[in-house]
Amino acid sequence: MPPELSKEEKRYVRLGTLSIRMCWLAILALGLAPVLAILADTKAPWWKDSVLLPTIFPAKNHDFVIIFYFGSALLCLLVFMGVWFFASTRAKCPACGWAMLDNSKGVIRANAACPKLLGFSAWAYQVMRAGKGRRFMCISCGKDYDIS
Repeated sequence: MPPELSKEEKRYVRLGTLSIRMCWLAILALGLAPVLAILADTKAPWWKDSVLLPTIFPAKNHDFVIIFYFGSALLCLLVFMGVWFFASTRAKCPACGWAMLDNSKGVIRANAACPKLLGFSAWAYQVMRAGKGRRFMCISCGKDYDIS
């Protein structure tokens, strides 16, 4: 019987997959920053009728809002990438020794046992699966682990 993940490794896999999903969210937020900048530059600003935004940022020039938004999304991205790197160096597959959160096999062909969805790599599917079903499959050897 192949070895199971220890409690510490399960914790690292959960932490790593959560930080990867948060990185994807921060990248989405960074992608929305230009949209916010375009909306802030329109002739009829949408925030003039808002009650909340002028009280938080009373300045006439709302460049600060855009810079704050972009900066906080970038900071979140960097922090979660650091957490992902930390967790990925500590969560190893007991069966083959592969770093389970390492994405270098995303370019190379994954194990045939690893399922994937159309448009997603097997690694990305495993990250989403870990968040939803609390299961994670090693990309290298194809062993399925319960991380709950």
